[in-house]
Amino acid sequence: MKLLSLIFSFISVVVLSSSMSLSRVSPTVGSEAPDFAVFNKTNSIRPADYKGKYITLNFWSVKDAASRERNQRLSAECRAAGQEFVGICVDDDRSLVREIIAQDGLDATQQYMASDIRKGNPVESYEVHSGLRAFEINPFGNIERIID
Repeated sequence: MKLLSLIFSFISVVVLSSSMSLSRVSPTVGSEAPDFAVFNKTNSIRPADYKGKYITLNFWSVKDAASRERNQRLSAECRAAGQEFVGICVDDDRSLVREIIAQDGLDATQQYMASDIRKGNPVESYEVHSGLRAFEINPFGNIERIID
């Protein structure tokens, strides 16, 4: 009887934890910014590293002219305002991405590739598959603005 109770408890925990992981909260204004870790040639970052500062997190693609333009514009705006900026390219062609970063005059230390994610999946957690966009995260780690 004790074994049956133990098995039932184990199954309950597995079912409950799997249903909790399926109910992911969409990134909305006011919600906590999903965390992840990504690296490039010179840096490794996590959005949580920027608590206490404003940070703009921009997802872009070499194949999407509007997202490239937004990446350039937001990078320049953040630099002028003294705010942190992180660009995450969703493309896989590393040499092309490097070429575009140089061509667009971007600071390579602020640019990362989604394929270099070490922890988490920001493409999923920020729901980038539904459209490339940027997120302004406030000093408390919450999404303050979503830029489409």
